[in-house]
Amino acid sequence: MKRVFSLFFLFILIIISAQGKRFFESGEVQLTQPVEKINLNFINDLPLVQVNINGKLYNFLFDSGAPTVISNTIYTELNLQKEHTSKVKDSQKNKQEQIFTKLPQMTIDKVVFKNIGAVVMDLNGSELGCFKIDGIIGANQMAKLFWKVNYSENLLEATKDLSNFKFDDYETVVPFDSQNQKTPVVETKILDKNIRLTFDTGFTGRLKILESDYDQKKIKQYVETFGISSVGAFGAGKPVSGFIFRAPALELGNRSFDNEMIMTGNSRLIGNDFFKDFVFVMDWQNKKIYMKKN
Repeated sequence: MKRVFSLFFLFILIIISAQGKRFFESGEVQLTQPVEKINLNFINDLPLVQVNINGKLYNFLFDSGAPTVISNTIYTELNLQKEHTSKVKDSQKNKQEQIFTKLPQMTIDKVVFKNIGAVVMDLNGSELGCFKIDGIIGANQMAKLFWKVNYSENLLEATKDLSNFKFDDYETVVPFDSQNQKTPVVETKILDKNIRLTFDTGFTGRLKILESDYDQKKIKQYVETFGISSVGAFGAGKPVSGFIFRAPALELGNRSFDNEMIMTGNSRLIGNDFFKDFVFVMDWQNKKIYMKKN
């Protein structure tokens, strides 16, 4: 089970309530230095950070494909107040009613976040319990800062001023749009078709497109698959057939990548198996991602 999920673990939340956008604008952040360095543990292609809440340390996933999430345990221990409830849909199209709350304070190394909107979820249920995750640093929280991500050095850097990062030699620049929860969505071209991919640091795979995006006539070699390829917030998806193939070209931002391996499924994603070849900066102010090959 560990081997399968470490390859294709996936956690996306899509807020389907009109309250979502306003809720995820809430909160503030404080830094003690112009650039704060944060220890990162990149394990099984998942980026994890330690978070201090009320003097207790927790293990959180750094996930641009989700909003900020806290466990039921944290919600109960801190006796937090319910802001509202709303239906949440995970990456496998499963829906559940969840509590939305505000977390008074959390500290990541020396970066202090206050009154961040968070979804309360059972993170011990189903397959998620294997990963021992207490919560998620989500896109709504990330968007309050500029982030430099370096998986190869297990390092995050955060700043309020983009000029503190020097990235003149970053050869790839990818514009993005963001959803209500601030998740970045990038546009690419695969098999001569424009496709929008979620830029998802909670997805361990490389590239994933819908089966309807796949055109077998344009592919010389492929592998047929069958099984469960990903796990969502409320459990694994159903076994489905699919394909793995190499695209002759992948256009992303101002660059084109040759012979990229792509799988089909029920989501459109770009994930950590691709990102780990780069150091990258996420800039929500200008809606761009800057990438430099390791």
